[in-house]
Amino acid sequence: MIVAEIGLNHLGRVQILDEYINIPSNVDAVTIQVISDNFYDHPNNKSLKISDKILIEFIDKIHNLGIKVGLAIDDYKKINKFLPSKISFYKILSKDIENKKLIDEVRKTNAESIYISTGTSDYNLLDTIIPPLIKSDKRIKLIHTTLSNDIAAVNLKAIETMRNRYKVPIAYGHHCSMLNAIYASLGFMPESVFFYIKSSQDLRYPDNAHAIELPNIEELVCDIKGIKKSIGNGEKLSMKNWR
Repeated sequence: MIVAEIGLNHLGRVQILDEYINIPSNVDAVTIQVISDNFYDHPNNKSLKISDKILIEFIDKIHNLGIKVGLAIDDYKKINKFLPSKISFYKILSKDIENKKLIDEVRKTNAESIYISTGTSDYNLLDTIIPPLIKSDKRIKLIHTTLSNDIAAVNLKAIETMRNRYKVPIAYGHHCSMLNAIYASLGFMPESVFFYIKSSQDLRYPDNAHAIELPNIEELVCDIKGIKKSIGNGEKLSMKNWR
């Protein structure tokens, strides 16, 4: 699954959020982020707020396009408000990996999958949290990401290590300023690829350095799907020389 994430890259502006309705049809899913109201109490975050009503309308529009909708949410009290029947999957942000109440409430939904981002976690923490979860809920999947734009921090080998360690599907979450890290990740066969998107307007977005501009998304997704075909299944077959 190829997932375009809006995050807070709407900048609190309905006009920009509406641009994302024009997401290319070759994208499999879009995630929208719902953050607790107290986040916006901070002066630096106040301008990023969009009303719940507008976000719910956006979810409905994306769903009606036939594109899956994922909800990245940190307020369990709002889960039932945000059209759970139209949410295909939930994403637990890395900051909430120890938020048992939130995870438990998400697990009460009928979502197909529950992705847990591991961006701020090491194996010592994951070893205490993940095994009990996956034992009780087969919908749990992990996202390997690092909250750094530095190419040296991407650590793509962790996809394979985590898959072997926890025996669950591992997705790749792109936070690197080098786009090619997405292509490199495909060699490690992530279950899904998550990347942030942004408007082509020259503005300062929360995920600015690693987000993909809206006009470039269709080509990126085509490239991802094409490169995935080149990975193959590992079989070595006899073939005729084409020359």
